[in-house]
Amino acid sequence: MFDYVVVADDYTGAVETAAKFMSGGYRTAVTLDPGSLGSLRKYSVVALDTETFFDSPERAAQKLENVTRDLLPWKDSTVFFKRIEPGLRGNVGPEVRVMAQELGFDTIVVATAFSRSRKAIEEGTVYLDRQERMSPLTVTTFQSASSAATTELLAQAGLHPREVLRDQIREGMTAEILQNKGCCCFDAENDEDLRMIVRGALKARPAKDVLWVGSVGLAEALARAARPFVFVVGTAHPRSVRQARQLMENGFVQPVRISTAGLGTDQADQHRVRAADEAEPLLRCGQSILLAATTEDKRFVRGDYPNGNIDGFMDLMADTVREIMGRTKIGGLCVTGGDCAVRIAQRVKAENLTLEREIQEGITLLSLSGGPFDGLPMISKSGSLGGERALVHCMEYFLHRNENADNAPWM
Repeated sequence: MFDYVVVADDYTGAVETAAKFMSGGYRTAVTLDPGSLGSLRKYSVVALDTETFFDSPERAAQKLENVTRDLLPWKDSTVFFKRIEPGLRGNVGPEVRVMAQELGFDTIVVATAFSRSRKAIEEGTVYLDRQERMSPLTVTTFQSASSAATTELLAQAGLHPREVLRDQIREGMTAEILQNKGCCCFDAENDEDLRMIVRGALKARPAKDVLWVGSVGLAEALARAARPFVFVVGTAHPRSVRQARQLMENGFVQPVRISTAGLGTDQADQHRVRAADEAEPLLRCGQSILLAATTEDKRFVRGDYPNGNIDGFMDLMADTVREIMGRTKIGGLCVTGGDCAVRIAQRVKAENLTLEREIQEGITLLSLSGGPFDGLPMISKSGSLGGERALVHCMEYFLHRNENADNAPWM
């Protein structure tokens, strides 16, 4: 299943944008055929080159209408990114309008700024290398690529955009602004502005409910946005509970409690949905969570399973994890209790588990193979093993994994 589908109007734009996601750890491909998406499911990001850059506005719009028919089946499960040239060259207005209308987006985030200060918008004007103003030939014949110009261009396309000024971005107003649906053009100056836009947008709405429009700067901010982790206490062993408390006390996770009242009945389904409802906004904001079952007196399940119903407990935990994973992207799982880890793997339809490395004795890094979450890392730990900081060490491993895990402070 794709995490992102990028739609670019030329080959260079498709490759440059795809490269940002590749650098962010995504498995990425570029295609010229929208009908080929079904054969590219092993990739988490696919960039589609529509070759519409030099077309007339009418021709480009018609091509995009045809392309969106092939994209529509992926609408509810994938984040769409429309790559545009920072100087607004090409058919930006018609193409954004068609994608928004045909795919049913009512929230559009637009940020044209480049990344790493190679191109930035300052006081409404695009600059090269933050020194030299872009010439009319570099941008367009008629206008400079500013947030105001972007707003005007998209208004001409009938999108009724709103300009969001740099001060509003830096004051943390993005989430509040995006509570209202519509098209917003952001006046980003640098990489941190772009990251703030992404963080604010993800607080307001799931990423897949937004049409993201921009150049490689916005793509990089999305690709490097924090993907949170889900820790699951999948056993009643007291040691796992103590390890979970250490994880919370160190500020790594927010607890999401799931009641075991009515275990094995329809009431359990209500608790599952309620826990997922609580977890979803936390994860969307980049907050890692600890999923732990509680007794009727709201204490963590410890020592004995409620009413001795081990199967009901495992089903509740695995079904809740599957519900959460179906709602939002995560960076990885850490599960205490081998039986629960197996039950989760079955629920998410993994074909097998690939062993990646032994982190510590009895603590193993695996990845899910096959199914909709192919490649997702999962740390599995026996409920009875490890010191009280074992789960803290697992989180530190996750955080250092994309750098050099062997240099983690506890390795």
